[in-house]
Amino acid sequence: MIITAGPGALTCFNTAAHRCEPASITVIERGIDSGTAYVFGVEPRSATCAATELNQDYSVRGDASQVGPLSCLMTAVNSTGITLACPDHTVLIPAIVTRANTTS
Repeated sequence: MIITAGPGALTCFNTAAHRCEPASITVIERGIDSGTAYVFGVEPRSATCAATELNQDYSVRGDASQVGPLSCLMTAVNSTGITLACPDHTVLIPAIVTRANTTS
């Protein structure tokens, strides 16, 4: 779940995806002492629109994995956001950030 975003970042990425124009967005998944940084991209290729993922694991010890490039499919581009089907997961880049439900 994306819980924060830079001003205009989601709008810019969603607009580019709808128009199949070059764009990218960085998403960082944070854990206690490690995480993964992702860069999702959109790029026009002839008659289709391609999606890519770059990812790199990191830790507080300074360890970092090799950057892993992957090809993804854009399975939905709508008012909810952009859904990407990547080899080992599906990602929704939302059109807007909504507040997470924190009630127990």
